[in-house]
Amino acid sequence: MAIIHPLMKHLATMVRRSPRGRRITALAAMLVWIGLVLYPNPFPLWQSLDRLMHPPVDPAAAETLAAQLPDDPVLIDAFSRDYIRYESAWRIYGMPWYFPSVAEAIEDGAGDCQAQALVAASIFEAKGIPYTLNYSFDHVWLDYEGKQLTSLEDPAQSIMASGEGGWLALMPSHLPLAEIVEQRVRFTGCPCPSSADCSWRWGSS
Repeated sequence: MAIIHPLMKHLATMVRRSPRGRRITALAAMLVWIGLVLYPNPFPLWQSLDRLMHPPVDPAAAETLAAQLPDDPVLIDAFSRDYIRYESAWRIYGMPWYFPSVAEAIEDGAGDCQAQALVAASIFEAKGIPYTLNYSFDHVWLDYEGKQLTSLEDPAQSIMASGEGGWLALMPSHLPLAEIVEQRVRFTGCPCPSSADCSWRWGSS
């Protein structure tokens, strides 16, 4: 007879006897199924999570771009937004979320705010320009001398900043949820891999 791990035996008993246990198990199974559908190969997800916790700023990968740009942080920031065309991970990588390396972002010439900020930060480091990498619940951006605040790029919304102690070391003092949702819908548009996949949502043919 096979030896069943005590924890698995307890889980099996809980599922048989408890409606709540069955609901929890069904929810867990559904989440696993959704995860496998969205990430058949889980490696990009784990890789992205690691990069999220340890942003892979790479000045060596951005040296060629840095050499073509002036030592002006405002112009560099604007350049990264133009050079890295804003596109969702669905359209570029066929995944709901992916955190690219600097080399990938530069090669693709497209990405979301993570890619844009990462490329800008890499150019800043290549030039020795000081900056702070900020994360809010919805956005990633750079702070630097001369930076103009926007509704999306406000340190008051930051939950993490480079050199400030990691995730949730900062608590946002300003969180305009309605504005965040409205701007995210406008910037991201349809989150599906192709416009055809979203025809049902927007009523287009």
